[in-house]
Amino acid sequence: MGEGKDIYTDFNANLVAFLASDLGKPYYLDIKCDTEMSLCSGVKVSRYLVWNKSITNTDVMHKLSSAMGAKIEELGLDAFV
Repeated sequence: MGEGKDIYTDFNANLVAFLASDLGKPYYLDIKCDTEMSLCSGVKVSRYLVWNKSITNTDVMHKLSSAMGAKIEELGLDAFV
């Protein structure tokens, strides 16, 4: 995050400003807050996309998907790959 901010403790306080910035605008539609967006104090739901540039090597994506699924299970998150 830079500017002397802690990525964990300062996350919620800076989320709205980040999503309004040029850097954060591409992610605006990928995040749903626990309140209305202008007052967002935490993320309720988010998503992100992973693209495989190879049309012939899907093994890389399968390994990534499996690893992500294992990490989600390990952390006990309510999420899916």
